[in-house]
Amino acid sequence: MQVRMGHGRSEVMSYSPGASFGPDASARTTRAGAARVQGQGAEPIIDERAFDVRTDDGVVIRGVRFPGPSTTAFVLGHGFCGTWRNVVPLATKLAERGTVYAFDFRGHGASEGLTTLGNLEALDVHAVVELARLECGSSARVVTIGASMGGISVLREAAYFGSSDAVVSISAPAEWMGQQRRARLLGMLVTSRLGRYAAKRFFSTHVEPVWTSPPPPVELVADIHVPLLIVHGATDPFVDPHQAKLLHDATNDRAWLRVISRYGHAEAGFDERVVNLIDQEIASLEMSSA
Repeated sequence: MQVRMGHGRSEVMSYSPGASFGPDASARTTRAGAARVQGQGAEPIIDERAFDVRTDDGVVIRGVRFPGPSTTAFVLGHGFCGTWRNVVPLATKLAERGTVYAFDFRGHGASEGLTTLGNLEALDVHAVVELARLECGSSARVVTIGASMGGISVLREAAYFGSSDAVVSISAPAEWMGQQRRARLLGMLVTSRLGRYAAKRFFSTHVEPVWTSPPPPVELVADIHVPLLIVHGATDPFVDPHQAKLLHDATNDRAWLRVISRYGHAEAGFDERVVNLIDQEIASLEMSSA
């Protein structure tokens, strides 16, 4: 089923709307906020409040709010086989400027349903956006942010629903084919019965057994009419950085593209330096869309 709706070197390499590719001299590193932990391997101690919402197709999605100013809401989605806990470093940083809604996608963590790897997950994003608007008020700005599978999901939600004020896609592919070897192996894993069992057994991830080949992200971005930031790691071992350039080009130069040096893939690479840089880029995006 598909969703169908009528240093010396710079830290960041930048493509901005109407500008040529080059180093972003303004990029700089400061210490990012991080969740407090009790000890090695302990769960984060987070000032959060749990929430749940029901999607248009009846799936219950569960997550947590990171309290912050209600003038901006950040809806934050993780990657495949992750949960909201994987995006805590970015969530805690963003909560300095707004209320963060971090959640488990369908088939992941505490949420119900089966994952479709970014297709029906657009409905999950949409449901959380609606909750954020209800709670933060009609004047609040809502920014959707997703990593890897989450990046696919926020792009699809923006193209089909257009319910957010800005979109940030991190480490998302442009195309289904032509990915790095690790990503191809992962694709083979989730399309086999043994792979789906392994995902369920070792990652508590429940995978939809039928892959319907929905439109890839590169075919969606032209239909996004709010400010769009595309972030990618220069050393991503799963999705080649060229995929981010394909996404950028497909927007007819209307998106911002930031390629971060010494950053790998999605939330797995969320160290303090990367979190701080992504937060700076999101803040710039917000200013440009105000």
